[in-house]
Amino acid sequence: MPFDSVLYTAADIMVAPATGPDGAILGYRVTTMGGDVIAVVRHREIAIAIADAQHQEECLSRHLH
Repeated sequence: MPFDSVLYTAADIMVAPATGPDGAILGYRVTTMGGDVIAVVRHREIAIAIADAQHQEECLSRHLH
């Protein structure tokens, strides 16, 4: 995935368009920097909210363990 297509990053999570074979945006993909897919959703705002929540959870879990 080209880094210039990333819409949101939070240290270890990113949101980028999920495109079809013709290049049309079908939704938005939330992934870890390691490439693990967390979610694929239709709305950009929801994808960003999921990414932000996942990032917050990771930050909190570091302090709890």
